[in-house]
Amino acid sequence: MPALRDVQTAFAAAILNGAIGRLPLSVAPMALGAERRVQVYRNHFTISLTECLAATFPVLKALVGENYFNQSARRFAAEFPPVSPVLFEYGEAFPGYLAQAAGSNDFAYLADVGAFEWAINCAYHADDAAPIQPHDLLSVAEERWDDVVLRLHPSARLVASEYPVLAIWRAHQPDGTDNEAIDLGRGGVRLLVWRRNLDVGWRVLSAAEAAFVSRLLARSSLGDACAAAVAEDSRFQPGPWLAELFAGALPTGFSLPTSSSER
Repeated sequence: MPALRDVQTAFAAAILNGAIGRLPLSVAPMALGAERRVQVYRNHFTISLTECLAATFPVLKALVGENYFNQSARRFAAEFPPVSPVLFEYGEAFPGYLAQAAGSNDFAYLADVGAFEWAINCAYHADDAAPIQPHDLLSVAEERWDDVVLRLHPSARLVASEYPVLAIWRAHQPDGTDNEAIDLGRGGVRLLVWRRNLDVGWRVLSAAEAAFVSRLLARSSLGDACAAAVAEDSRFQPGPWLAELFAGALPTGFSLPTSSSER
């Protein structure tokens, strides 16, 4: 009698690529034959993951069409099965896979549209955290402000693309105009995506603001974030932008690298 691990390995192979092999010897006889019963599981696996990807990437599905999307999703599921039982965590690599499968640079924008949809998905399912208020920073001495490491909400994501992905996404919403021509060469966009309460939203960023946020998400200090922003635009002023972050309930904590205290 084969070991349980061997049976599990054979079952996984059958589900992923149809390699039934000697698995039927481990399947109890019933009304349906062993191969038919395994095929039922394989179909359910493929359909479930295809539906999962379609729910996460509805705009990608609209852009490439249902048939092409489903075919690509089935191939992706076979090549890159889930490593977690949590389905909303599945599919991060799918947009790039879909764009590469298209086989032309004309479809490179698909990966960025999918990255925006993935950021929305991650933001919606991210952990929550209570925001701090500006007055919480009053305990920091003025000369230490540059050393402050500001923590942003766990849902915060930065999406940058050389394509107008926000315009593409909006054109394929229920209230959008999906037959409107969009010039892919009209310029890109930088987006800060985050969830506030139960609503996922975003803000279009300038190059300097994106550089600032990127450093904050990397847990750099305010001084480093400001330096990166000023390198993009010497007119950048951190005060008004920090006020916007607080207004959006994005800061959820801070720390000083050389201090044992953290909020």
